[in-house]
Amino acid sequence: MKNRIIKTIATKPGKILIAFSLLFITAFLMTGLLDFEQDIFKVLPLQNRTFKVLVHALKTSSGQNRLYLLVKSSKDPDMLITSAEKFSNDLRGIVIDGQSAFAQVTFKKIDAVSLKDTEELLIQFLNKPELFLTREDLPRLEEILLSKDTVETEIKKSLAYYAIPGAEHISQIAAIDPLNMRQFMVEKMASLHGGLVFDQGPYLISPDRQSLLIIATPEEELESRFHAVKLLKKIDDIRETYPDLKIGITGGYAVAAQEESLIRGDLLGCLIGSVLGISLLFFLAYRNTIVLIFVFLPLGVGLQLALGTMALMFDKIHMLAAAFATVILGLGIDFAIHVYDRYSSERQSGLDKTAAIEKSIFKTGSAVLAGGLTTLSAFLVLSFAHSPILFQIGWLVALGLLFCLMAILWVLPAWLVWIEKYSRQWLIRPANKLYMDRIGHFVNAHPKKVLAFSLTFFALSLPGILQLDFEKDPLALRPKGLEAVDVQEDLLSSFVAKGEYVFISWQAEDAKELWEKGHSVDKEIKGLHESGIVSSWTSLSKFSSYDPLHIQGIDMELIGRIFKKYGLSLKDFKHLYRFLTALSGKMPLEQDSAAVENNFCRELQKLPEIFKRFYICENEILQGVVWSHVPGPDEAMKVQKHFAKTFPDHIVVSPRLAINELATEARKEMWTTITIAGLLVIGILVFFLRSIRSVLLVSLPMVMGLLATAGLMGWMGIRLNLFNFIVLPMLIGIGLDDGIHVLKRYQEIGNIKETLQSTGRSVFLTTLTTICGFGSLSLANYHVLKSMGLLAIFGVFACFVFTVTTLAPLLKLHEDG
Repeated sequence: MKNRIIKTIATKPGKILIAFSLLFITAFLMTGLLDFEQDIFKVLPLQNRTFKVLVHALKTSSGQNRLYLLVKSSKDPDMLITSAEKFSNDLRGIVIDGQSAFAQVTFKKIDAVSLKDTEELLIQFLNKPELFLTREDLPRLEEILLSKDTVETEIKKSLAYYAIPGAEHISQIAAIDPLNMRQFMVEKMASLHGGLVFDQGPYLISPDRQSLLIIATPEEELESRFHAVKLLKKIDDIRETYPDLKIGITGGYAVAAQEESLIRGDLLGCLIGSVLGISLLFFLAYRNTIVLIFVFLPLGVGLQLALGTMALMFDKIHMLAAAFATVILGLGIDFAIHVYDRYSSERQSGLDKTAAIEKSIFKTGSAVLAGGLTTLSAFLVLSFAHSPILFQIGWLVALGLLFCLMAILWVLPAWLVWIEKYSRQWLIRPANKLYMDRIGHFVNAHPKKVLAFSLTFFALSLPGILQLDFEKDPLALRPKGLEAVDVQEDLLSSFVAKGEYVFISWQAEDAKELWEKGHSVDKEIKGLHESGIVSSWTSLSKFSSYDPLHIQGIDMELIGRIFKKYGLSLKDFKHLYRFLTALSGKMPLEQDSAAVENNFCRELQKLPEIFKRFYICENEILQGVVWSHVPGPDEAMKVQKHFAKTFPDHIVVSPRLAINELATEARKEMWTTITIAGLLVIGILVFFLRSIRSVLLVSLPMVMGLLATAGLMGWMGIRLNLFNFIVLPMLIGIGLDDGIHVLKRYQEIGNIKETLQSTGRSVFLTTLTTICGFGSLSLANYHVLKSMGLLAIFGVFACFVFTVTTLAPLLKLHEDG
């Protein structure tokens, strides 16, 4: 089999290259299946109830389909309102692709919920009053509905709206609800503001009257990412015409568009930086453009095959995971460098093609295979992680390295043989020694001094591990430099009362249990509110009821006669008529309680977005969510401890508590992945090296490099976070490659000086290319990716340094002994 492979490559390289071309076309077509995910929330382990509740709260409160414009001015507040009115009119005039961009633009409290949403909400209320009323509301309802004078007064008020200029909004609502039953709904809506604080008056203006909030709702047809970019550009143009105002944009609509732009820019920038850096290093080392061009072809095929396979495995690939395509290039070219370096060296020394192929594939290639498998195994271990993005990163890089490894060992020797038919000058150009000849000479002459330096540096770095800490601030993981994120924080400081939100959540099998548990939670929070621990709270059960409500004594005929007195017919107001009939208990429900339970998820989905914050409905399982606002983190901990005692099956969630839990899980996952990766890699090394002593020797530089990197992070104050910690287990696989190649070549020739001069050069070059690939993440604007890139640079270079200053001297001392 071995001789057959060598003979095929040596005599039929053209057929191999034709087969490779077909594979290239297949890989290219497979990438057409790709669909990318931009949602930053998808990086969290949403199978965990805590994070599911937290992400649900963030999504339902951030106005995913809205723009929030924060207008600031140090001038007279009346001037601020006048300018805001003019700016709002400019926004209303924006046209995208021939249609008005916004369905609504307002900075008035009464319009904070659009007319359409208000009508839908009111109709829901009138058709199903128990969703928006509680038993505590019944006495007030009785005062209105059981009093002839009060009913008549409300009708007069509604008719008066039609005579007021500019009251079109209210008159349309009054046409649906002439008895002003909406006052109960409005009170419930006011409670949804939670920690938001506004100045008195009709406008969404801050208590200090220096900031004003404009809410703009884009048309549904313009909610795509493509239209978002166009719309934000037009708003930027308008903002420039208001130099006296400081106008910021935020909201889910703006955050999503800016985050996507940031991540796409980072992805493209890192990829270009990686390709350029790797190409420059390869050219400087080998001065061979034709080989350089071809080397990227099998790497590209491996990358495309990996992405295509991922498209078959996952519905969408997160763009943060796709950023690791640069890692595949940086690590994959290592395989090509070792194979090419060995083939060209052997041909320059006088060996024929067959012998050079045999040594490059079955000598150096065995070390390449061992190193490649250890590296991809370390990444594959990430598939055990609970985080979906780590799961994708693990599979993407592992598959990419596997396909690159197969393509390099199969195609590169055939390409070298093929181009040698036409011009051998591509192979006889001397390679740059990269100073490894001098380093090899020094290590060979002074192994003890080099070893002493290595151990001293290692010892000095170790205490830094004690200084290593995990990032616990959730805001530290947010993208920096994004206007939408900065404005969001500014908005919170202007309009939100001091403190933080705490969410209490529980699971329920049906609607009845959801309400029953909700009432129990309300009672507990009420006690905490009275003791000053909870500032305010709101919940579905606080302003709605599960069972239908009834009022005895509603005289439908009397109310009908009052309507007729003013030329109206009660039955013409069908929603109000249903409301009164349902409360009087004279109209049967359209569906029994069992049907309501079975269809409760579907029923709730019909409600406006603002109510979806109070429940999570998946697979017919309901999960209730109560929103509470507390003065600070100490009170949040008290709420958590209280419910841990009273309702241990409930969970208490806040951003701060969630990040602490996530940090704890991440630390556990870090040690788990390091352990699994270590055991898997050791198994692969034992299989390839067949010697425990050899396994220990090649592992030594990796272990020292890993610990030294952690120590340097501690000394430099670089914190581990939910993303960059994955670099440490990755270094287990990456850091072993250097030791494997140096040991295998030393065992082959038995001379450490020549080993470092030949294989040491390719090891140094692969270290630099890996830094260009993995380390290119340090070019990212997103600081989380940047920290991963910096950590990778430290780790990869440390493993190389300890290979040269620890493993090589030990081999020399063994050679002399």
